[in-house]
Amino acid sequence: MKVNRKIIVIYSLLILFSLGSCDLEGSSEEGTPTSYVVKADESTSVNKLGKLINLEKFRPEKVEFHHTFIETINGGGSDEPKDDYLQAVLYFDSRTFKKMLDLCKKTDYALPNYRKKTFDFPWLSKELSTELENSDADYHGHPDLFFESEGGKLWFLDQKVLFYREIR
Repeated sequence: MKVNRKIIVIYSLLILFSLGSCDLEGSSEEGTPTSYVVKADESTSVNKLGKLINLEKFRPEKVEFHHTFIETINGGGSDEPKDDYLQAVLYFDSRTFKKMLDLCKKTDYALPNYRKKTFDFPWLSKELSTELENSDADYHGHPDLFFESEGGKLWFLDQKVLFYREIR
């Protein structure tokens, strides 16, 4: 079987151009390749979560959270994560939780249209997942009102708040 050399050259060039257009690394202003690494953190530390969202107004008694982010490891200038995903359960005492609900009632803002499945994190206990499923679908909370978190979403349960944030 005879193969045309022109066809082989054309296919080779197409493959090279295709591979050349794939940029698996970025580049910084200095021309140094930029590399990224995906990091994940699971924690129950209120202080650690307090570094990710503002807990000064309404400090939870305990928390469970999963934080996944892509970090620049060399070059690239900014140390800010490229992608950031935060899923958390914040547990409050009855007094603090009542203050949160009272603040919601006094604040006028458009209700967000959140979906329960957004908050059904794969790592939730069966009890929390069931509580979410049985919760009221009408009110969800305004995250900036409580935690000053740009892009975050809340869902209220009984003395608990489910928190979700995705930054891209």
